[in-house]
Amino acid sequence: MKYTEDFYGKLQRAYDFFNEQLFESELPQCMITLNRKPNILGYYRKNAFTNSENENISEIALNPDFFFGRSIKEILSTLVHEQVHLLCDFRGYVSRKGFHAKQWVDLMRGVGLQPISLKNGEDVNEGSAKLSHRIIEGDVFDTVCDKLLEEITFDITNIVEIKEKKEKKTTKFIYICPECNEEATAKKDNWNIICGDCSVQMQVETQ
Repeated sequence: MKYTEDFYGKLQRAYDFFNEQLFESELPQCMITLNRKPNILGYYRKNAFTNSENENISEIALNPDFFFGRSIKEILSTLVHEQVHLLCDFRGYVSRKGFHAKQWVDLMRGVGLQPISLKNGEDVNEGSAKLSHRIIEGDVFDTVCDKLLEEITFDITNIVEIKEKKEKKTTKFIYICPECNEEATAKKDNWNIICGDCSVQMQVETQ
């Protein structure tokens, strides 16, 4: 199995399929990448690459750290989310960085994805910053994606890193007087501590 060829080939197939079925083949080609940029599902970047013919190539990136726990349909909805950003840029819709213009919101709803607020998860129908989306059940993306997944199967997911807890090193030791059982604490286990009442050397408690 050539994993890179298989996975990226299917992403390209998904891009072309959605371009045809959802965007009437209006979108230009772009570079599709995986990028572990923190705290985002994906992003669109205008003119991220160029080639020997000085053609500017935009980028759509998906974050594999958010593949775990999400269905393949949800992951592909992020691809379409970024395709809508590309379409807005291609059509010349202008908005400030980090802001989702009203045209983007309307286009998202047109392909069956409802923009929602990252703050409270509520539906948003106006331009706003910090937006995600939900799939509208039974709407166009939902049904088109089902058709795509009848043709191709994604068989890869991100492995969640399991970090073993390290045992905490003892930072203090308990000394006990063998005569009166009075206790004292110290940072080391080789100190010569004398009980003030019994005038005998205190002993470190065995852990």
